[in-house]
Amino acid sequence: MEGWRLFRLYILVIWSFLIVSSAQKLREKTPRANRTMCPNTCTLKRRVSKIERRIQRDLIESKTEIKNEIEALRLLINDTSHPDGARDNMEPGTEIVAHADENVVHGTDSADRENDEQSDVDNLRRTIQIMESNIQALQQQNAELLLLSQEMRAQTAVLRARDEISNEDIAWLRKHSQNKIVSSSDQDRIGSIEGKVSDHAAQINAAGSSIEWLMARVDQLSNAVDTARSEASSANSEAARATDAATRALKIARRRAPTVSAQRNTPTTDDDGLRQPRVPPEDCGELYNMGYNVSGVYRIKPRSYPTAFEVYCEQSYNGGGWTVIQRRRDGSLDFDRNWNAYADGFGEPNGEMWLGNEKLYHFTNQADYRLQVLLLDWEGNRAFAEYDTFNLQGNPDNYALQFGTYVAGNAGDGLRGASRSRSRNAYLAEFTTNDIDNDDCQSCVANSEGDTFYNCARLQGGGWWFRACSDSNLNGRYILPQNFSSCDEVCYGIQWRTWKKNPMYSLKATIMLLRSNQHTNET
Repeated sequence: MEGWRLFRLYILVIWSFLIVSSAQKLREKTPRANRTMCPNTCTLKRRVSKIERRIQRDLIESKTEIKNEIEALRLLINDTSHPDGARDNMEPGTEIVAHADENVVHGTDSADRENDEQSDVDNLRRTIQIMESNIQALQQQNAELLLLSQEMRAQTAVLRARDEISNEDIAWLRKHSQNKIVSSSDQDRIGSIEGKVSDHAAQINAAGSSIEWLMARVDQLSNAVDTARSEASSANSEAARATDAATRALKIARRRAPTVSAQRNTPTTDDDGLRQPRVPPEDCGELYNMGYNVSGVYRIKPRSYPTAFEVYCEQSYNGGGWTVIQRRRDGSLDFDRNWNAYADGFGEPNGEMWLGNEKLYHFTNQADYRLQVLLLDWEGNRAFAEYDTFNLQGNPDNYALQFGTYVAGNAGDGLRGASRSRSRNAYLAEFTTNDIDNDDCQSCVANSEGDTFYNCARLQGGGWWFRACSDSNLNGRYILPQNFSSCDEVCYGIQWRTWKKNPMYSLKATIMLLRSNQHTNET
């Protein structure tokens, strides 16, 4: 029996030693976890504060720079696009003379002003580049914060798992300490260990709360980065628009303010007494914006066309900026011509004329243009038709016609035709002349007697966008009213059948005009 008691005592001593060793190991685990957590928490707090201050500083600086640059460009655009009242009242020729005299007095002022304007545009472009760099930096910082937040979440999960293990160890110690008889000193030591473990669990919970707070701050900062990115993108778009506007204003300013070398070469005057800009504009709308608001013949040069040529600019009708591409008024010019003649153009800009299909191709493909067709009958009645787009394809496509919606007028949609059938719709129709047949007529009937024909241009006269054939042909034969009765069932003259439906009628006068839609929106 005594041996059995000694054996039990030996077992209890060994068991107590194991309990104390387990508690000691648990206490050693706790500071290591705390030491692992604390530096990362402190580092994250410092990085959050530092990045937040950097984002706020960069955002404020970028907003200020962009606001100042855009305001300066607005002032520049207003100065170059809207000269003072005295200049507005001058005719274009007078303005150039006065401007040249002013530059002679002030020496190189115009050249310096041009350099300043170019410098403003360059400064804005640099600002846009700085903003893009700032956005990239913000995105990189945001990515770093997200990585840190993921790391901290992982560490929190580990700490909480360790906390659960510690709680299990405490429960196990309590269970076995109650069932075993240990010395009072061991009981005190176990209680001390339990208290330390409880303190460590409280620290873990506090650290978890701190990490949750940091996670919330990371989310707020991430939202701030997204907001800053959105604002920077909007400011970037506005700055790009301002850059384009400033570039256009600078282009106009260069023409308005000749350099010193250009002042020695005084602009020439044409036969009508109109001053011409030294650098031909792309169209009459750009000419109008430069201050040339008197209708007449000017030189223009479409962007892709090799040389400049003369056109008639209608600057007093419906807001100005219209380029005349076709005119009929008295029958003084024969329009029954071949393919090359219609490709090159013929007539005089201020008289009866056709601008030329090749010129029209380059002209209408440099921007979006709208078409107005003005019509006059022999009784003095007027009508018009307007289309929101108009352009030609090139010579390989036989100058096929494209046009948009019929948006206004009392003449009707003559290009699409009265019946809206494809056989008389000029949309995508190829150009046909008396020597080059691109229409859809294979054996079209000409009259009630059954006579057939194969070329609409030979039947009706003049080149046009025919199918089989068309309800419009403004280049047809010029027929006087006294000759209408001699027409054989149909007068194949100047036609717009959605207005004048009588086949025995031919119009007195027509004008086709083009204007840039950008100029239309500005006016």
